[in-house]
Amino acid sequence: MKKLSLYGLFLLLFLSSCKISDYKIDLNYEFDETILYFPTPIKNNSIFIGFKLTNNNTIYNELSYELLREANSKNIHLTCIYEELNFDELFKFVLNEDENTYYIEANFPENYPREITIPENYDDKEISGVNNFGFYNYQNLVILNLSEKHTVGKYAFANTSLLKVNNLKNAASTAFSNTLLNRQPFKHDYTFLDGIIKREIKVNDKNYHLYIDLNGGKILKEELNLYVNLPILENHIFENFENESGYILKYPNEKLYYTVSLKEYYRNFVGMSYIVNSKELTIDYFDFVYLPKTDSYKLSLNKPDLKISKVILPSFYNEKPITVIGEINNKYLIEIEFGEYVKLIEGKFITQNLKRIKVNSSLEYINPDTIKDRVINSFSQFNW
Repeated sequence: MKKLSLYGLFLLLFLSSCKISDYKIDLNYEFDETILYFPTPIKNNSIFIGFKLTNNNTIYNELSYELLREANSKNIHLTCIYEELNFDELFKFVLNEDENTYYIEANFPENYPREITIPENYDDKEISGVNNFGFYNYQNLVILNLSEKHTVGKYAFANTSLLKVNNLKNAASTAFSNTLLNRQPFKHDYTFLDGIIKREIKVNDKNYHLYIDLNGGKILKEELNLYVNLPILENHIFENFENESGYILKYPNEKLYYTVSLKEYYRNFVGMSYIVNSKELTIDYFDFVYLPKTDSYKLSLNKPDLKISKVILPSFYNEKPITVIGEINNKYLIEIEFGEYVKLIEGKFITQNLKRIKVNSSLEYINPDTIKDRVINSFSQFNW
């Protein structure tokens, strides 16, 4: 095969065969200010649906890169959209023995509001309070509005994210177990923001200004930056974080960054030092095919869910050179460095977050489909 110069290879991939447009925007997985994280807005008895662009009826359920492309502007104006739920959608009403009053429990919509108000009456009957375990483990809950006459049963709101309750007078001692209310040992003054929130972000060297109209809702200021990054490890597989007390923080398989809850943050992060637990990416994780014509090997990697961020591929297998690269399939990979003797890259890369590729001067040809529709910020040659 005719040897390509690095410059020619780069032009071939990026200006012709790969047809990557200059506005292509991908996730910045390296955990800096470019991450498009925004806390879920809070509105009483309502579920947050998504963001609506000005002069556009499309609703986006998160701040995505698709949204940025659709906006086609560096100044992006968004409005938060909610679905208000009625009492029958929000609550179950359990008739008391006197048949004149109700106790209340949570209903089970797919997403539960972060703020609820317990009504005083329903169906011409008084609501006396919240049943035992009525909202147990409804972790979305942040704000609870009660009447002074309402009672709150045992573990009624235990294991939730409640931060604010306007009345604790008639609550059982265990009603708010494992929450961050002020009666717990983790005290903090929380700040709720409303109106229009401005966020500045940078994605692939482009600056955007987001103006987010909360549209009658509010957000917790403390939640604006509560996320944990996946560490960039060379030839190692990330497993979890462990703090000095032995607490293990697992990382969700499907996410490149993990948004923690306030409860996790104050109970497991504040004042704690974390270590990263990982294991070595050994040769056993790769697939090899012997190539008799060249007395060498082809290497492939088909491990989509392994949390590997940077891989330096081996140069030899069974004391023979690796000259061909087949399919690379991993959703966490950020950087790949190829071995010393690679001449051909023939397989497709299913690596939606790949940003950097390092190749040796021995490379002669790369399949144009290898990194088609990928944004590669660095495609560099290195010397041995």
